[in-house]
Amino acid sequence: CWSMFNGCFKIKEIPAMSLKSAINTNTMFQNCKELEDVRKLSDLGTSQNTSYMFRYCSNLKLVPNIMDMGSSTNCSWIFQDCQSLIDAPATMYLDTATNIDGMFYNCTALRTPPTTISAPNAINAGSLFYNCTSLRSLPRLLQLPRVQSANQLFYNCKSIRTAMDEIDFPEVLYLRQLFCGCDMLETPPRAIRVPKAIEVYDMFAHCYSLMSTPETLDITGAQKANSLFYECRILERTNFAKLSLPSAIIIQNLFYNCRSLLEAPEIEAPIAQDINSMFYGCERMTKAKPLSFPRALAVNTF
Repeated sequence: CWSMFNGCFKIKEIPAMSLKSAINTNTMFQNCKELEDVRKLSDLGTSQNTSYMFRYCSNLKLVPNIMDMGSSTNCSWIFQDCQSLIDAPATMYLDTATNIDGMFYNCTALRTPPTTISAPNAINAGSLFYNCTSLRSLPRLLQLPRVQSANQLFYNCKSIRTAMDEIDFPEVLYLRQLFCGCDMLETPPRAIRVPKAIEVYDMFAHCYSLMSTPETLDITGAQKANSLFYECRILERTNFAKLSLPSAIIIQNLFYNCRSLLEAPEIEAPIAQDINSMFYGCERMTKAKPLSFPRALAVNTF
C-alpha cells in the first residue's frame, strides 16, 4: 500500500478501509494537502513500515483515537508538518518500533499529545515533538528504555509550562537541546536520569520562565554539557545540591546570563577543559559553593 494516495492534493477524506494485512503503508497519504479526516482508517496492526504516512498533510485535523502500529518497526515522521492537527491519537501502540523520530515534527497546532508513549524497542526518538509551538502538555509517561538518540525531543515547544515528573533513559547517548526554546516552561522534570548520555548541551537553554531545576540531574557520562541553563533569566537557585560532571570536557556557558541566580551550586568536573563564561551575566549572585576544575584550560568563568 505504500504511496497509495501520495500526492492526491484534493482528497479530503478517505473511504472506510481495513488494512489488516498490509505490510508497508509508508508515504501512503503523503502530500494529501486537503486531507482532513482519517478516522475511518481502522487498523495498521500488521504494517511493518508506517513512516511518512501522513507527512505534509497540512490540513489534517481528525485522526483515530487509537492507532495500533504494533508491528511497525519504523514509525518515523508519520505526522510531520501536519500543521492543522490539534489532538494526537490518545493511544498509540508502538511495541516493535525502533524508529519513532520526528513523529509530530512541526505540528504547530498540536495541543494534546498521546497520553502515554511506550516504545520499548525504540532506538531513535529525536525531534519527536520538535516545534510543536501550541503543545500545552506532555505525555504523562514517556517510556523509552532502549533509546539511544533523542535530540531536540521537545525543542521550541513554547506553550508548555510543566514537564512530566521524570525522564529516565538509561541507554540514551545523545540528548541535545531537550527543552531548548521552551520559553514558557516553569517546572522541569523532578528527575532526569541519563547516565550514559555523551551530549546533553542546551538542555534548558532559552527557557526564560524556568523557576527551578530538576532535583536529580544524572548526566555523569556527559562529555558536552555546555549551556545547560543558558539564558534562564528568572532562575534563582538550583534544586540539586551538587552537579557532578566526571566525564565532561566542555561545560562553558553553563548558567550564562541567569540574571536572577543567587548562589552557584557545587560543581565537580575533574577533567573539564573549557569552562568559559560559566556564570556570565549572573548579576544577582552573591556567593558560590565549592567549584572544582583541576584541568581547566579556559577559565574566563565569572
